[in-house]
Amino acid sequence: MATARDYETGAIAALTVVNADIAKDVPSFFQGEISSAQRQQIAAEVAKAVIDAVDKDRALQASQS
Repeated sequence: MATARDYETGAIAALTVVNADIAKDVPSFFQGEISSAQRQQIAAEVAKAVIDAVDKDRALQASQS
């Protein structure tokens, strides 16, 4: 079962990807339109989805053993 620290760690990792993607795909003059709070929210949502999926898969595997 995931902990708050797991979600926080995942969000930090996801934020790296979010920021890199924005830098790559959003024209520089528009990048400032995406606030730090918005970037952090996207990263937190991605991290939660991934971590919850991993937890669900592990539970499924354990029940099949």
